[in-house]
Amino acid sequence: MFELIAILLLLASNSITSSEASNCQPKPIAIPIKNVPLSNNAQVHGISLSVGSPPQNISFLANAQVSVTTYIYGLNGHCSGTTPPGKCVSERGGQYDQSKSSTTSFGNDESSSDATVAPMEWVKDTLQAQDSFTLPEFNFGTPSVALNISAYQSQSQLGLGRNSTILTMLKQAGTIASRAYSFYWGLVGGQPGRQTSGSLILGGFDESIVADASNNYTASLNYRSGNCSSGLFVSISDMKLAWPNGTTNSLFRGSQSSSLSACIDIAYVGLLNLPVDYYDTFLDFAGGQQANPSRSFGLNFFTMLFEPAGVRRYYGDFMITLDNRIDIRIPNDQLVVDEPTLDDSGHLVTNSSVKNIVLDSLQANNIYDLAILGRLFFSSAYLMVNHESSTFTIWEANAKPPLPQPKAIAADNTITGDFCDNAAEPSMTPSDLDSVNSEKKHLSGGAIAGIVIGGLAGGVLVLSAVLLLVKRRFRYGSSPGHGFDSQPEYKPPAELDKPNEVMNSPPVEMPHTDSMYGLSHQSPPQELYGQPIPRHLVHND
Repeated sequence: MFELIAILLLLASNSITSSEASNCQPKPIAIPIKNVPLSNNAQVHGISLSVGSPPQNISFLANAQVSVTTYIYGLNGHCSGTTPPGKCVSERGGQYDQSKSSTTSFGNDESSSDATVAPMEWVKDTLQAQDSFTLPEFNFGTPSVALNISAYQSQSQLGLGRNSTILTMLKQAGTIASRAYSFYWGLVGGQPGRQTSGSLILGGFDESIVADASNNYTASLNYRSGNCSSGLFVSISDMKLAWPNGTTNSLFRGSQSSSLSACIDIAYVGLLNLPVDYYDTFLDFAGGQQANPSRSFGLNFFTMLFEPAGVRRYYGDFMITLDNRIDIRIPNDQLVVDEPTLDDSGHLVTNSSVKNIVLDSLQANNIYDLAILGRLFFSSAYLMVNHESSTFTIWEANAKPPLPQPKAIAADNTITGDFCDNAAEPSMTPSDLDSVNSEKKHLSGGAIAGIVIGGLAGGVLVLSAVLLLVKRRFRYGSSPGHGFDSQPEYKPPAELDKPNEVMNSPPVEMPHTDSMYGLSHQSPPQELYGQPIPRHLVHND
């Protein structure tokens, strides 16, 4: 009897161990967003990646539009005819010299699915992030003309939309757990000591950048609006000037029934472009005198310029409320800055003769355009997008996060900090990528291996139990009190009895009572909101 109990305990222990192993996920890939050194000896803020062999640095913008591929400007950056060569290199975030790469080849034409609607030369070459991943034969386009929005999104673009090549390749190879990413631009305004790097996380997010996990905006990706191809469609329920003495002025002038629809575009220049009526209200409260010209043609293209010695210069913060659920506060030194421009050699300089408010007033031909929250919004906010669940989440960002706390997001939308030791290596060969099944199960290789090994071990234990029972039966015969005829029939656990079903089933979560986004390094897997709150409803805390 004691031998049977011991065997049952071992079987139960083995089952629990296998279940826990199935919860681990590949560690997310962290790519810095920083000042990237370029071939002209200048530095440009962007996603730090390299292309080619030997590697050529490129400073990318992240593009969340659904059908925009990755594209990288070549030696002809197609800047305006009067732009000096060194300045053009910085405007484009670097230029890819195909002739200097030993790994370049002809690429696959993706024109039919690419929303940029511009002539491209399609190329394959090695794309890599230092110490994070290497993707050989990565397909991308090099523009043959200047793109029609190049002034607003001047640098090369890394496609992260629903059809993202890079997210799909990394997920299929088992390098990341899901086609999810998180984006934080970093602080780029104010004094140099105040500026910080940002990060792009593939396959998860960095919990240290989240200021308050319980204070978030979660919604479904919405592609129904033809003017918001990112699917990141939000409702702005209030915008306020927040003065240092604690008083606020609402651009909605106290209306509780008004809202402003907006699209998030993480590649777009500036903080926010907004209808002229709201902008005029901003001027009424903030004061100041607009400069001549009143628009910037520097890095914050077409945002507003003011005389620094006006009647008043706005010195408060700016607060944006999303759907009455979350307030994102933009500090004054990120809202009102010396105008950033590039000199002829491509180096960053600031024009202190004017003040740049990083808002764009929609006027004239653009008066009815949809408002856009641009990349500077994510100096104060943190975005996570999960294409597996078609949802996105926004938190207020922690401007000075402590040590990174990466969390993986699984395909079933669960979150874990438990990473598999033997997840797929971040460096892949073309044959590895070609052999990946697009319908690959969500379990990592390590988790599947754990289940297989656990199943084999369980089978060995069951066989041992049977042999032991036979031996005891032979030894003691079938007399009452000594045999097993009067005992309940032993059945192995269901997961061992039906191994094929386990191999094809997703991991099952253990019950938990922790908060949705626990801040522990050892947080168990937890789920995001399964049913996002509709935007037309007010959230009740």
